[in-house]
Amino acid sequence: MAISSLGITLDERDSIELSASRSEQTAWMRIHFGPGYCEIYIEREHVQALRDQLPGVLADLDRAATGDEVCGRAEIVSDQAANAAGRARKLADVASKAGAPEVAAALLAAAEETTATATAVDAAIQAVQSATADADTAADRLVYTTQLATTTLHEAPNAAGDAR
Repeated sequence: MAISSLGITLDERDSIELSASRSEQTAWMRIHFGPGYCEIYIEREHVQALRDQLPGVLADLDRAATGDEVCGRAEIVSDQAANAAGRARKLADVASKAGAPEVAAALLAAAEETTATATAVDAAIQAVQSATADADTAADRLVYTTQLATTTLHEAPNAAGDAR
């Protein structure tokens, strides 16, 4: 193959089709996008490599979706806690004005605890998002470096002086 790098981004409107050749031990992948398409012909061993990698890729996608769902739920809970703390502070003000300082103090203490917990959740969400972005960037760099090394090694002469 002569291409050293190619990037294609697909969205929900695009489709991908993988089919085996009826006459050879090859397959083709057709990527449909808008009015056009791209065909990639691949050998059996590459199809087998895709098959072997697919469960891990799907598991990674599931983990990412679960992580997104957990972070989304955490954001909702944090918002609900902050709103509840705000309502508790208002009620504490009413209790204080009504001559119930013990009730006001209990409400304020609970509001402060809830606010601290919501703040901790927000910090954890930020940390997860930041760490995820860092890991994604590092993985992208590793993929690029690995591809560059593979290309370099592929083009390097072997011990006999022949190109590999």
